Amino acid sequence: MKKGSTLLLCTLVACNMGVGIAMAWKGNEVTDVYQKSISEKKYHQDVGPSEEYMWGGLSLQYFLFINSSAYDDARSPIYQIAKVFLDNGDELKTLLDLKEAPQQKNELYFFMSAVCNLIGLSKYGMSSYQEFFAECFAKWQTMPERARNKSWELLNFYFLHCYPFVKNKYSGILTGEKDEEMFDYFEKHRVPKQLIYNLDIDHRASNALTYQDLYYTEGDLGYHFKKDIDGIKNKNSITNYELVSYIAALNYWVNAGALSPIEGKKKQADFAQWLLSYNQKSQILADSFYQVNNWINDSFTRASEKSINEFDYYVAISRNDYFNSFDKLDKYMLKHTKVASGKATIALKKSIYEMAKTYYWGQEKTRRFKEQILDMFNVSCEMAQFWGKDYLTHFITGLIFAPDYPMRDNEIGIMAYTQTAYYGGDDFSTSAAYSQIVYSGRPLDTYTDPEDNNRYNDLWWSSPNIFATLNHEFGHVMDAYLGLTWSAAEVNLTNYQKLLNGSNIYDRYKGSIFGYTNWKEEHLKDWIEISEGIVGAVMLSVSVVFTTICKKIYH
Repeated sequence: MKKGSTLLLCTLVACNMGVGIAMAWKGNEVTDVYQKSISEKKYHQDVGPSEEYMWGGLSLQYFLFINSSAYDDARSPIYQIAKVFLDNGDELKTLLDLKEAPQQKNELYFFMSAVCNLIGLSKYGMSSYQEFFAECFAKWQTMPERARNKSWELLNFYFLHCYPFVKNKYSGILTGEKDEEMFDYFEKHRVPKQLIYNLDIDHRASNALTYQDLYYTEGDLGYHFKKDIDGIKNKNSITNYELVSYIAALNYWVNAGALSPIEGKKKQADFAQWLLSYNQKSQILADSFYQVNNWINDSFTRASEKSINEFDYYVAISRNDYFNSFDKLDKYMLKHTKVASGKATIALKKSIYEMAKTYYWGQEKTRRFKEQILDMFNVSCEMAQFWGKDYLTHFITGLIFAPDYPMRDNEIGIMAYTQTAYYGGDDFSTSAAYSQIVYSGRPLDTYTDPEDNNRYNDLWWSSPNIFATLNHEFGHVMDAYLGLTWSAAEVNLTNYQKLLNGSNIYDRYKGSIFGYTNWKEEHLKDWIEISEGIVGAVMLSVSVVFTTICKKIYH
């Protein structure tokens, strides 16, 4: 299958920038723009999301779909399902409040989503490319060794081999030309045959993992269409993962990749009733769904010893290259992220000490959390090298933990968010600038062991790891980091302290913060809108503005 010319996710954005985007690639000229952006401050009101910089999820879905058997098997049931949906597009548009009826020219997005939702196995990860990337990143970094399967092995290949490549090759805005080139690259460089996710096997290997190995309490992992049909007939509540996945895939299809969050059980129930009604007229769709139920079989295939050893070796190498102990990481961050007030925006040991005291953690749980943070930073820095240099530690400007729930100035259910700033102006931007994370301690204290993680068992999260939601938020940082151009990265190296004081995470979060007991009383002042900026090489306004907030929602 060749990727059609319609898959130009950010072409309109690039065209609207006109000559401005061309100037963004001229080294010293744009460096001058960034330096002026930092030194000449102006206040600016926040603008809408710049998702054209957070394209990691799109890249990952290209990779996963191309490396599945559905990619080159025209007999795959997913194509028959797509045909039924296409033939009944107007009806589904009304039923599911879709943006428009599905069109054949964009069906690749449907195929990608349907297959990738199986590999990612996260309802939350279905909601957008950004959440899909973050969930897969967390799954890759935190999955316990006993549960590492074929899906994990594919993610391991992507993050160890493909992420560094696409970062160095395509950083910045993902224009239509780069989008096409990246897809073609994945097409020409498929994984070894034994690593292809096989959707066609009708049984599991004799040495396959069990669902208990994967920390689940049932064996079909949400892919049980006959059970759903029986449930529909008996008017039971329908919350099946497979049905939600198809609603998500339809949204990807009609939005050509730009997905709005999926909402409510009503749509699921209506969709389920529509499927039942259609199956009473034709068995074609039901037969295809029954075949799709076999797709989950390869998720029980064990990851190869070679892949597991490669990951473990990578963790060890990253500790050697960056921080070989939690204390060294903490000491570096305390100095590296110190702002004008004398406080550090990443004070790990101090924050964890207060969390452990507040939540009555024992030494073992505290040790596990410290080790996970250490590996999260090390592995991320290793894979994020840009032309052989470390820029990631000058891209993240804050990681603070709050005891508050609900979080200050946020609705109930939101326990963390990642803010990303961009170099740009009112109508355009040239590069991602930096990211920072605000995180409530509550989700870190929800579970004691992976077996306790009921939201993983419900297929909401992709990893049973009890601290995985922090890796999820760091996944948003790594996604945004793809949007950092080399020129902007170089400027961040020499202007990091200005960025720290300009972004001022303490002014942006008004609640309590672990590690600073009296912070609440000391910092009750008005919200400061931070942006900088002024004139570039083509006399275009440049500002630093917060444009993307990826919030973690708990149900």
